[in-house]
Amino acid sequence: MILFHMQEIIRLYHTLPSCASLSIKIHILQILELFFQADCFLENTISSKEKDSQNKLKKVIEYIHENYAGPISLPDLAKICFMSPNYFCHYFKQEIGKPPIAFINEYRIQKACQILTDSELPVSQVALSVGFDNFSYFIRKFREYKNVTPTEYRSHL
Repeated sequence: MILFHMQEIIRLYHTLPSCASLSIKIHILQILELFFQADCFLENTISSKEKDSQNKLKKVIEYIHENYAGPISLPDLAKICFMSPNYFCHYFKQEIGKPPIAFINEYRIQKACQILTDSELPVSQVALSVGFDNFSYFIRKFREYKNVTPTEYRSHL
């Protein structure tokens, strides 16, 4: 049946009767109808396993966003997903593209940038308010993500 419609499209294209474009469109639609009837188009559905995986990740990211100012441990994040810490690290990196610690640090640096922009807090206080208890580690990570120190960042605003 599809072959018939294809042959008709080719014939109409070469003979160009007055209503060729309309007839060609009709045949194309009939071909599409045949494909739909044969279930050739798969529905874009997410399996329950993929949904569960997405929900777990969503819960982890929400937890990070709500608790970034305090200590966040891998075992705590792994518990949210009912996984071992080692497997959780592998899973998170596979799904997000970076290890959980890198994700947390990047989010904390984003928050630090907001505070540096919106306030006059000392840089050491900013570090503490976004969850970095080691000031030199904060400076190192800030430079790693922003290519400037927090003080330089603030002065460029």
